[in-house]
Amino acid sequence: MVEKFEKTFVQLAQCELSLEEWQAWWEENKVQLEKHLSRGVFLKLKSIKHDFRWMPILASQKRAVEYLSARNIPFENSDLYQQHYEAEFKTFFKIQKEQGKIIQYNQAPMKGVDDGTYNYKHHESN
Repeated sequence: MVEKFEKTFVQLAQCELSLEEWQAWWEENKVQLEKHLSRGVFLKLKSIKHDFRWMPILASQKRAVEYLSARNIPFENSDLYQQHYEAEFKTFFKIQKEQGKIIQYNQAPMKGVDDGTYNYKHHESN
């Protein structure tokens, strides 16, 4: 029974499935997967919920690679999901920065410390 699932794990490792295909396949097969895989393997492969579109399939893909490698099942590893995730994160970061929601640490002065007005003696006595 597990061999039936391994074909899909190979497709996942090779980035041949869309996010929607992986999620639909998982929903359709999760009961059987839970019966035939160890609890740890099942939970590692399980599609996670995440605000970024590509993170759930990327996380599952990494676990499929681990699963297949541990069993010496041949596959061609792909970084396509990683590339999509990095592009998505880069876009997110750019938008957040443009909206002023991300402040560079070295650009944000710490009031009291950077301007020399911090009262160190007040905190030393406590």
